[in-house]
Amino acid sequence: MTELSWAQIRGIADLLHDGVALAVNLTARTHRAIARQPFGVLERIPLLALPAAAINTIQHTITRSVYGTIHAVNNGAGAIATQALNALEHRTLSKKIKQPEETA
Repeated sequence: MTELSWAQIRGIADLLHDGVALAVNLTARTHRAIARQPFGVLERIPLLALPAAAINTIQHTITRSVYGTIHAVNNGAGAIATQALNALEHRTLSKKIKQPEETA
């Protein structure tokens, strides 16, 4: 098996972060589109329009908060991964510099 370079490892970490972000955005858009349908119907019924609009606003606020939290956790995980990779690379390079080169 070929050993991965630090740039490749960072690329994989970035790809995972971006993949999660894109999946969350797609899920959020789909969620909003689905939620709009019943509220759109209910808001056209005079007796239900006001309560439906209020519940829709609450639902939207909660949903936006949940997806925002998922993005925040993903961003935090990405930042931690970057710091961990930086530390590991520094440690690896420091060990290589300290060790005398082996001759065959």
